[in-house]
Amino acid sequence: MAWQQKITKSIIPFNGREDFVPWHKRFAFVAGKMEIKADELKDALLACLDASITSLVLDMHFADKSYSDVVKFLSATYGKKVNKTQARHGFLERKQCEGEEIRHFAIELVKLYERGYGDMNEEILITRFISGLIDVPLKKELINKSFNEFWCCVEEAESISSDDKMFASKHDVCLALKSSKDAEIAELKSAVEKLTDQVRRLSVQRPIICYNCGRPGHTSRECRAGPTRAYSQSSAQPRIYGRANQRKPLIVKGKVGDRNVDALKTERPDIGSP
Repeated sequence: MAWQQKITKSIIPFNGREDFVPWHKRFAFVAGKMEIKADELKDALLACLDASITSLVLDMHFADKSYSDVVKFLSATYGKKVNKTQARHGFLERKQCEGEEIRHFAIELVKLYERGYGDMNEEILITRFISGLIDVPLKKELINKSFNEFWCCVEEAESISSDDKMFASKHDVCLALKSSKDAEIAELKSAVEKLTDQVRRLSVQRPIICYNCGRPGHTSRECRAGPTRAYSQSSAQPRIYGRANQRKPLIVKGKVGDRNVDALKTERPDIGSP
């Protein structure tokens, strides 16, 4: 990087004591004169920062972020200077914004306190830091712990928040998997019900057969042939007056002189005694 030595000599390193916006304009002007490529601007910017500011940027995990992200962060962190009265008021009213990282909120709080009060009171900073967090469960957990140093409290808050996010992520994955399985089970149940309904429609219902007489349409309990008569081929034949047509011929015995003779014989089973 041939431009590194030239640019560091051409611009005074930014140390956080002035507004970052006008300083960045000077930096952009010098970088344009040297024709520094767009993909090298972030490295050039970090090279022109004071060691303490560079350490802050790295601590905020901006090493892997874009040049514009670093510029936005420094512009917000080292914006227009405020007087002591404004700084004190801002310190008392400052709360973590939605989506704001915990460390960035802590840095802003320290800046306002140092500008408004000058000295560093760890206890006051810790109290304001915890009360300014937007995560209520995180607040409760930090209140139950004891901290002697402000940055120890900040690191603990980051650690708890990271664990909670990881747990929430795993919980979301579990819910997604459960929802997917529930949908599959519901789909399978629906398919089984459809098949069952189709089988029910296609199946032919067997007729009711009487175990006693062997005829369809009634049960043995309703059979007129009686409950003790077992089914047989002959019992399944048509009946006349309740008697089987396979009955033997009726023979009436008589006596002529000294001999016994058949006086009457008929082939009709319906004639004779009832």
